[in-house]
Amino acid sequence: MRPASRDVLLLVAALLLISPVEPAHAEIRYIHSIEWLTDVVESIGRYRAESVSAVVEESDGWQSRRYRVDAVLVESLKGKAPTRVSFDIRVTFRDSTAAEVPEVTKGMEFVLFQVPNAEREDRRVLGLYCLDEPYPTGRTLTARPRTKSCDVLMTREAILDAIRTRVEYNRESDRELPPVGFDPLPSRSGHQGKGYVWLWPPDGKRDVSGYYLLVPADPDVKKYLLGQLESKRLRDRAGAARRLGVFPGEETVRALKSLLGDPETQERLVYFRDEDEFRRVPVYPVRLAAYFALRQLGVDVEPPEGSPEDLSYLDRFW
Repeated sequence: MRPASRDVLLLVAALLLISPVEPAHAEIRYIHSIEWLTDVVESIGRYRAESVSAVVEESDGWQSRRYRVDAVLVESLKGKAPTRVSFDIRVTFRDSTAAEVPEVTKGMEFVLFQVPNAEREDRRVLGLYCLDEPYPTGRTLTARPRTKSCDVLMTREAILDAIRTRVEYNRESDRELPPVGFDPLPSRSGHQGKGYVWLWPPDGKRDVSGYYLLVPADPDVKKYLLGQLESKRLRDRAGAARRLGVFPGEETVRALKSLLGDPETQERLVYFRDEDEFRRVPVYPVRLAAYFALRQLGVDVEPPEGSPEDLSYLDRFW
């Protein structure tokens, strides 16, 4: 595969639609792992494009291509996928790089992750990935999917294998799955709920800055987070401690309680109610993260020594 030029700014793939036209779910700061999508969608289908029409618009040195794709079902990977679908893909880039941007063409194959639409009988697309190379790349839905281990899946076989493996894992597991269509992101509260974890990808697997990866709260993720508690970086330890709040069990509780005396401090703005003002003072991020995680697990524990009087606004992912 020859990727598009680094100069190509692909602001893409944000309009992925099941006809009639409807904006797709897209996030900038949060990225769904392929396992999370597999867990929460009603159906997953592998589709082949039967026809593709394109509309090209040019303006001030930029070109925008809007592809309308009509596709037929090749294989149902989960649930009862619709036999025929239509969706749009929009790609925007500089005119000077037009020759290097892959076209969407007849015969290309895609995977669509879909959930029921509460307002109509059709379905809503949560994810669409192109299985062919070269493919229209982008920062959103047509980029290569990521696994819960933050690996990027680069080939048709890897994408399909990841979906089939997850479906089989869910079939054999007795754990509680999140409901179909559940998406925790709109709240933007900084809190995580049962069944999922927001991960900050490790340095070796972080190709862009400023995003979280949404992954299922699986046993291997718990093992990873417990390992992060040994990190020398304050951010890693505090972040892992807070995220362990979705993993009940004696091992988790024991590990979190051991952090209530963590000595490392960090200056943060703290609100002093009596004086009605914020002041920058030292706090203990790891202690506080462990405290909030224990409270989320239902453990009755006192705030750790050195905690500010008002803790409510400090419950964030450190």
